[in-house]
Amino acid sequence: MAIKSSKHEAEVLEVRGRSPRITRQKTSTSSTPSLNARPPSTLTLTRARFEELNNDLFKKTLALVGKVMDDADVSKSEVYEMVLVGGSTRIPKVQILISEYFGGKEPSIGIDPDEVVNLWLILREALLPQ
Repeated sequence: MAIKSSKHEAEVLEVRGRSPRITRQKTSTSSTPSLNARPPSTLTLTRARFEELNNDLFKKTLALVGKVMDDADVSKSEVYEMVLVGGSTRIPKVQILISEYFGGKEPSIGIDPDEVVNLWLILREALLPQ
C-alpha cells in the first residue's frame, strides 16, 4: 500500500536528489534548508527506507531491461556477462534485482562503469561515418 502525503512526497524528492551519496551506506543524515519560514529539517534515512521510497523506480528499471532484451531479441540465457553503468547501478538493491532478473548471474564488478561509458563514447565516435 502506497502512502500518499506531502511528507512522503517530500521524503521521496529528498532521497532521489541525494541518492548518490547514500547508496553505499546503511544510514545517512541530511539537513535541508527551511521551506515557508519553517525551521530546517533533518532526515535520517536507512537503506531499507531508501529502497522502499525508490521501489517504483527499481521496478521501472527492470521493465526497461526487459524491453531492451525483447527489442534486441535476446533471451536471458544468452547473456553471459552484465556490466552496469551509471550512478544508479551502484545501488546495492539495483544490483540484486538485476542479478535476480538474470537467474542469479552476478553483474561484473571488475570493470569501472565510468570507464565503460568513456570507452563506449570513443568507440561510437570512431564508428560514426565522417
